[in-house]
Amino acid sequence: MKRINCGIKRVLFVFMVIMVVPCISSAADTGRIIRVGIYENPPKIYSDTQGTPAGFLPELLRDIARHHGWQLQWVHGDWAELLGMLENGRIDMIPDVAFSPERMERYLFNREDIFINWGVVYSRNRFHPQSFFDLNGKRIAGMKGDIHIEGKTGIVELTRSFGINIDLMETDTYREAFELISRGEADAAVVNRIFGSTYEKEFDINRTSLVFNPVSIRCAFPQTWDGASQVITELDESLAAYKNDKGSIYYTLLDTYLIRYIAHRSVIPFWLVILLSGALVFVLILGILMLRLHREIHYRMKTEQELRLARDEAEQANRAKTIFLAGMTHELRTPMSAILGYSELLQRSRGLSQDQKRQIETINSSGLHLLNLINEVLDMSRIESGKIFLDKKDFNLQETIKSCMDQIRPGAEKKNQSLTLLADPGLPADINTDELKIRQILLNLLNNAVKYTGPGVIEIICSRIQGKENMIRIEVADHGPGIPEIWRSSLFLPFERGAYNNSSTPGAGLGLALSRRYARVMGGDLIHGENPEGDASLLSPSPVKPGKAMQEQHCCRQEKFPGLPRGKNPCLF
Repeated sequence: MKRINCGIKRVLFVFMVIMVVPCISSAADTGRIIRVGIYENPPKIYSDTQGTPAGFLPELLRDIARHHGWQLQWVHGDWAELLGMLENGRIDMIPDVAFSPERMERYLFNREDIFINWGVVYSRNRFHPQSFFDLNGKRIAGMKGDIHIEGKTGIVELTRSFGINIDLMETDTYREAFELISRGEADAAVVNRIFGSTYEKEFDINRTSLVFNPVSIRCAFPQTWDGASQVITELDESLAAYKNDKGSIYYTLLDTYLIRYIAHRSVIPFWLVILLSGALVFVLILGILMLRLHREIHYRMKTEQELRLARDEAEQANRAKTIFLAGMTHELRTPMSAILGYSELLQRSRGLSQDQKRQIETINSSGLHLLNLINEVLDMSRIESGKIFLDKKDFNLQETIKSCMDQIRPGAEKKNQSLTLLADPGLPADINTDELKIRQILLNLLNNAVKYTGPGVIEIICSRIQGKENMIRIEVADHGPGIPEIWRSSLFLPFERGAYNNSSTPGAGLGLALSRRYARVMGGDLIHGENPEGDASLLSPSPVKPGKAMQEQHCCRQEKFPGLPRGKNPCLF
């Protein structure tokens, strides 16, 4: 048993599936800083127990920011306070603002709505209002600055237009409004339908049939912010693309955070819809808003049609790109092989000066590097076009690993590194899969370990996975500085090299992307894992002891192990 310092990295390969090699990661370039206001309005937007912004809107914005290189800085406050900060330019965005003509005069809005929301009246027990006239003389709680409270379409103006007098009790959050009803300090409260449908069961309150004020939820920006125009354009493009893709994060977040609202919405009685439609006839301003909403829907349908056409054109262009890359890289390999062949012949020539030898060595090493890059691009294009196949055969796993170690050992010894293989004695001798792809993955990981690590030990650990007898794990561990969290999300993206994007360290950033795709073609996966305790006691006579970050991982299928059971679908996740 051996201890490794806290900087150790682990690379896990689950059944012929290798895990991440240290120190290659990627991060988006530092982009513009956007100050985003956050207040408590779950499940759309709120702070979790650690104070981190959570909910539908923060997660959606994080994904959009990652695509466009934004840096989000969250500013906490209550609703009214954030509106004032937005108007004064102290923050750049509030992501949960109901659009209205009055607010359009104070703020800038993006065009693409996030979703449609409206106001709902809740009441205390023993008070069951059937119409807005039943609210006359009652204490009504509502969040300060909320569009369902203030403005031409809010409850205050709506009741005043019918001659109804209410006693308004302003709160900082919707939850406080519900608490006032539950304690009997208010007769009713006005909240948005999503918050109400999600949290009504937590309080001793009643949902009434009084529903009003449909509004478009968008993002608001200061009118004085010079960067608003570009951010709005990028935001609208992302929202339109997400809505057009039923498998996008937009719909995933809707299911995750608003599922309870969707369930409630599906049981709204038909008679209630008729009743609400009749009530809306008496409100002229709502008719104007509905006309405006109709225009927005027409614009959205037209935009979605244009986006579908653009998507089809992009897919055709991508297929053409893949075919072009495959043909071009194949044609480039032939002259490059000739250059390498002649450079090797020149190296054997006698009578060369030292300068000439160094020059020829430079030609040869540069040619080899270029040939490797061409091969990687060719392999990537083959994978994208679906033209990569497996050549399965029986081979000895340990002998293959030792062969890879022998190939890497000269470069490792130059950096005072040693290579060690630790194999579980219970492993089978032969396995059946694509040996060439296993070798390519191992060589890529070992090359990276040598390239980005200082003097020390590089370990290759092979073991069974406890409780999964037809699975094998291969780990590669070295003593490098680790991979920063910010780069791990894009670790396996093509042409992404993290901290080495602008360095002199050779590489195109395709190795890990290709290795993962090879692993998945073989039925497994390539994942990254770091042991936070620095425990390298991976093998003794006992089973493998992975670190905390290694507990959830993909295990791949073992096609042929002597003496092991073979089920119909032995692939575990």
